[in-house]
Amino acid sequence: MILYRYLSKEVAKSFLVVFVVLFSIILSTQIIKTLTAINKGQVSLDYLLTLIVFTNVSSLILIIPFVMFLAIILSLSRLYSLSEIVAINSCGFGPSFFYKGLLPLMLLILIVELYLVVWTTPYAKNYLEQIKHVVANKMSIDLLEGGKFNLFSKDSQVIYVDEFKDKKNLAGIYIRIKSKQHQYIITAKNGFLKDKFEDGTRYLILKNGFRYDVPNDGSDFKKISFQEYGILVKPQAWKIIKTDEDTETFMQLWEKRHQPIIQAELQWRVSMILSVFVLYLIAIPLAKIEPRKGPYSKILPAIILYFMYYSLLKASINWVSQEKIPFWLGLWWVHGSFILGAIILSTYKFGWLAKRIN
Repeated sequence: MILYRYLSKEVAKSFLVVFVVLFSIILSTQIIKTLTAINKGQVSLDYLLTLIVFTNVSSLILIIPFVMFLAIILSLSRLYSLSEIVAINSCGFGPSFFYKGLLPLMLLILIVELYLVVWTTPYAKNYLEQIKHVVANKMSIDLLEGGKFNLFSKDSQVIYVDEFKDKKNLAGIYIRIKSKQHQYIITAKNGFLKDKFEDGTRYLILKNGFRYDVPNDGSDFKKISFQEYGILVKPQAWKIIKTDEDTETFMQLWEKRHQPIIQAELQWRVSMILSVFVLYLIAIPLAKIEPRKGPYSKILPAIILYFMYYSLLKASINWVSQEKIPFWLGLWWVHGSFILGAIILSTYKFGWLAKRIN
C-alpha cells in the first residue's frame, strides 16, 4: 500500500541521517584515541585502519537499535506535528497502521542485528584481540620513531634512536633503564633488533658504546665500554579489558552455558536482538504528540528512556554473572517490564484508557 511505503520511507530516511551523525561522532572519537596511542608509541601506524574498522564494527550492535528507536520517534513526531497523521486517521486507519507499516522495516533491522550479534561482532572482537596481543607482546621495529623518545615497559625503558639506516639497523642510540636501586644509561653508535624466542621476545643488540650505572642513592656511577651489548626490550602493553567470552561464537558459548558468566554473555547477545523489537513497540506510542507541537519534543524523553533500558540490561548482566539473581530471571525481567510499559503507553495513547481519561 502507498501509505505503508510512505511511512517506511520516512522512517528509513531518518534512520540513515541519525546513523550517519551518530556513527561519525563515534568514528571520530575512535580515530582520536587510536592516533593518541600511535603518538605515545603504543601501536604502529600500520594498525590504524584495522583498529578503527574492527572497533567500530563491534559497536554497531548497540548503535543500530538506538538509531531505529530515534528514527521512528523523529519521523512519527514530524508527521503528527504537520497533521499528516490526522489526515491518515480520517481515511480510516487506526493505531495498527503504524505497527503494520513499520513491521517490515523493523524485521529487516532485526535480521541485520541478528547477523551482527551471531557472526560479525564475535569475529571482529576476536580479530581485534589478536591485533592488540601482537602489539602488546611484540615490540616491532615499526613502533620505534627516529628522533623521538620512545617509552616501553610502563615508562621504565626509554629508547631514543637518532636515525634508521634500514629496517633493522639503527644509529645514534640512547637508552635509559630504571630499576629500584639503579638507573642505567646506555649509548651506542649503532645497533639492530633481533628476535630471540618464538614468543616474540626481542633483544636490542648494541655495538660500540658505553653503559653508565647510576645508583639512586647518589653514590659514584660506573662507566663500562662495550663492543656488543644486548638489551631485552619490553613492550608497553595496551590494557586488555575484553574477556574471552566476548570473542567466542554463539555455539562456543552454548557449550559452556552452565557457567554464570557465560549465561550472562548469552543473555546479553540475545537481548541485543530482542531490543530491536522492544524499542519498536515503545517508539510508536511514545512518538504521538499534539498537532503543530514541536516535532523534537520527544527526543529527550526517548534518550532518557533508552539509557534507562540499557543501564538496567548492563546491571542485570552483572547480577547474572555474579549469581545475585537466578539465570531464569536474568535480563528477561527488563524486557518484560518495558514490553508491559509499551502496552500501557499504547493503551493510554491510542486505546480505551485515553478515551476514559479524556
